[in-house]
Amino acid sequence: MRRDNNGQLFFERLNIYEPILHIISTQNNIETLWECIYEHVRLYTDSGNPLTAFNFCKYGRLICYDITKETPTTKTILKDGHSHIETQKSIITNQQFNAYQNCFGFCVLDGQFWLNILPETLNQLLIEDNYIETSNLQIEHLAVYYKDNAPIHISKYNMQLQRYDHKVGCNSHHFTTTVDILNIYNYDNIKYFSKINVT
Repeated sequence: MRRDNNGQLFFERLNIYEPILHIISTQNNIETLWECIYEHVRLYTDSGNPLTAFNFCKYGRLICYDITKETPTTKTILKDGHSHIETQKSIITNQQFNAYQNCFGFCVLDGQFWLNILPETLNQLLIEDNYIETSNLQIEHLAVYYKDNAPIHISKYNMQLQRYDHKVGCNSHHFTTTVDILNIYNYDNIKYFSKINVT
């Protein structure tokens, strides 16, 4: 991705704002959603092609749906991304959530942005940012998880700890085993990519 003179991701603010709903949990016929407000931003690949991502702005509300009824219960929250939040029925008490980035933003956008990506867009991004498919572990090594040939998750290899680090939705950044990831995403293929140096 294009960077400034300080090595930071270069991006342009588009002054477009959009709420995004994140599914937190579904338990006992209650589905809990977390509404967050994002600003659209434009970034550029190493080849100069634009890519739209979402810059977290603020939280809107926590929405609890009783899936057996039509009317949801809502609760406004005004806390930062690392605060504890809970619903009126304590469905997710004492869990922490981070909506600043999803797995794609965590792996390819320095964890700064939320990135919703189409299969063809991910393929274009990997090519234009000089990633090649490989089986050898490198410093910038990504694992892309596929279901029916569509990318559904991505993780990056932590050379120091010798493990893959995952970011699952708006859950806080944490390490999840490959077995856990299989249970979450039910993927059927994994491809590995490493970034090559281009001078």
